[in-house]
Amino acid sequence: MIIAQKPNIPIIIATVGFIISYFTAGMFQAIGETVSIIALIIWAYLEISSGVNWFRKLLGGVVLLVVAYGLFNTFSIAQPLR
Repeated sequence: MIIAQKPNIPIIIATVGFIISYFTAGMFQAIGETVSIIALIIWAYLEISSGVNWFRKLLGGVVLLVVAYGLFNTFSIAQPLR
């Protein structure tokens, strides 16, 4: 039984991107956020398509939905109801 394993490459890249975006501003912050989001999307896709069990596939789907929801709210041009 596997209790823990080393992180996948996309998770490492997402973490580095998050750290860069957290501790910088301007262009480097935007690059870090973009790298982090793209790496999370890739990781989620890989988990959905080739996860080792149903939990990993479900986790990939949840992460993909959360990232999509965040992107939708970031780029939404809809005005809130008053």
